[in-house]
Amino acid sequence: YMEPSREPRLVERLVRRLAHQRHAFVVHVDLYVETSFVDHMVAISVDLQHRDRVSAVCLLRSGHMVYKSGTAMRAIWNTQEWLLRGARRWRWMVVLTGSDYPLFEVGNLRRLILRSKGSWFNRYPAGSKLNTVCSAETVSLHASRRADRVWPNCSWLKKKVIQVRFNSFGFGCAANRKSLPHHNAILSRDTIDFLVHDDAAKRAFLYFEHLQSASEEHYLASLFTLPRIARLLDLEQPESCVMSWQRGSRAHANDSVHNSVLTPAEWDLIEDATRRCVPFARKFWNADAPVLDLIDQASKSFGRKLCADRNTRDAHALPTKQQLSMTQATSV
Repeated sequence: YMEPSREPRLVERLVRRLAHQRHAFVVHVDLYVETSFVDHMVAISVDLQHRDRVSAVCLLRSGHMVYKSGTAMRAIWNTQEWLLRGARRWRWMVVLTGSDYPLFEVGNLRRLILRSKGSWFNRYPAGSKLNTVCSAETVSLHASRRADRVWPNCSWLKKKVIQVRFNSFGFGCAANRKSLPHHNAILSRDTIDFLVHDDAAKRAFLYFEHLQSASEEHYLASLFTLPRIARLLDLEQPESCVMSWQRGSRAHANDSVHNSVLTPAEWDLIEDATRRCVPFARKFWNADAPVLDLIDQASKSFGRKLCADRNTRDAHALPTKQQLSMTQATSV
């Protein structure tokens, strides 16, 4: 599932990278985009199904995506409900934006996902420094006495999280940006069935649907604090997507919310993520970005045993930029 926000060619490159005869794609197209964007996406859809053996590329036209308004959350939930109701032969849903890119070729990516014990979500690895202040909306909730600020024990998540616990819901609201799982999540069918049909999950959706301040950033992060959902998650996996707020293009304009655009200068971040078997990286704004070519070239060097043993992950690493440059020169 993808929500493209920029040029169609970036979506095309992403789908071609993930193309497989057992993969189907649902691409959300905003109702208010220009006609040329829609025409380009339709042409890409037809071409991909004819040339790349993709089983289906479905263009879903609905709604208007407005950041921090909850529209992305509603679009994803509606798609999940639709998939459960109408499609039967699927096991995983990978939620992406149009600015993400896989660090592995499709065969290795499938092996990483299919061996998982449960869903992955886009949290930072254990040991990363957490924020020490609550976000504006949680402070507002506390001030209005709609919630109590607490420091609950989230040891099953292998980290402590500053939270607001809603008195009548039984789940916590993750109030830090170290856990932003709604985009870039790898969700099993069992997890999606829980999100759509469980009473607590439905209450959470209805609540966050009306929390008009980045509800998509807190909805799943909050639900995943429920102890009983732990069985649906693979807590041994790393985060599902690597990103940076301090480095990369446009980092100078960072507002502590939007992560930066990765470039070849951030190759060490990509290398470390690949060593830890993180499947995706973001963000990328140009289909011709040199760093995407570097990722494609480097991932070709991996064999079928990539990340096969979680205890030997450090043995797998991307080539250095210098090694890639030498390879390019030799091939020329």
